[in-house]
This record gives sequence, structure tokens and C-alpha cells, in this order.
Amino acid sequence: MVVYGIILAAGEGRRAGGNKLSRMIDGKPMLYRVLDATCCSTLAGVIMVTGHERAFGEQAAAKYGIPAVFNSGYSEGMSSSLKLGIKSLPEEAEAFAILLGDMPYIKSGIIDSLIDFYHKCGFGIVVPVYKGRRGHPPIISVKYKGEILEVSGDMGARQVINNHPEDTSYLEIDDSGIIEDVDYLCQFKPYEYK
Repeated sequence: MVVYGIILAAGEGRRAGGNKLSRMIDGKPMLYRVLDATCCSTLAGVIMVTGHERAFGEQAAAKYGIPAVFNSGYSEGMSSSLKLGIKSLPEEAEAFAILLGDMPYIKSGIIDSLIDFYHKCGFGIVVPVYKGRRGHPPIISVKYKGEILEVSGDMGARQVINNHPEDTSYLEIDDSGIIEDVDYLCQFKPYEYK
């Protein structure tokens, strides 16, 4: 089962004062932390969707040796970026993990555990869970590509996951990184955003 990663890194980051993906988290740009985890994992490949911080995103993708696609309609919401990422998957991809550019605490080992579980469980959708809360990255079979392409706004794949409880399995992950996104300026250390 060939699993690719799609990093959604197109948002404006307005609640964090804008341009948050290039802001520093413990001495490293937030997006680089996501790239570290994905590129050190056992994903077969990674695609990044850029938008608001296009130049920074493309520079980061080049540094990590992965393709980047630009979503000119990024202001339409997350689903527009997810659709573009799905359309950019190679034919060999049989499933994809959805990663968010503002979730810098996900580790490569977590991604690997989800991939291993996906291979073994026989379900088309695998979702990580931390203390009862669903997190990222979910892994979704390409058989749901068409359904996701019909989603609009900021729903992402959540609607499709909710539509298929019979084909969804959950993996408990003992790491809060799967639910920790960085949405607000106060989540950065003061010296990192001056």
C-alpha cells in the first residue's frame, strides 16, 4: 500500500497575525518542523500545497526536495488546497496522509505508526486519537478522492470521514502533538515573533 503525504501550507494565518508558517518554533520555522517529520517518515513521497506564503513555501519545498503546487484560490478555505493536493498525487498513490503546516509537533514516528496500522487494519480510513480527540494526520484511501473533491469551504476531509464510520479505524496515540496546531500569536514565544 503506497501512502503519500499532502502538506497543506496555504493559509493566511490571520489569527496569528499572518505569515505564521515562517515564524520560529524553538529556533526553526514552523513549516520546517512539519517537513522534518514528513520527510523522515516512511511516506512514499510528500507533496506540499502553498498559498499565502508562496515564496517561503516553495523555498522550503526545494530545501527538502519535494514538489510544491500553488493554490491560487487559497482564500476559499482548506478544502481548495486539499483538492489540489489530491489532484497532484502520482498514479502509484493508494492512500494519502493529510498533514497541516501549522502542526509542528507531529513526529515522524507517529506518522510511521499510522502507516503501519493502516497497512494492517484493512480499513480505508485511519484517524489518530489523543485522549478521545481526533487529530492529524488521517490516512485516507484514494477510493475517496472523488468524494473529497466535492467538499467545499474549510471542512477538509472531516465530512468524508464522518460519512464512512464503517470504513474508519482509530489509533490511540499517546502524544498531544497530533492535536496541537498553532493558530494564535500568543502561542509563539515573544522573542520569536518580534
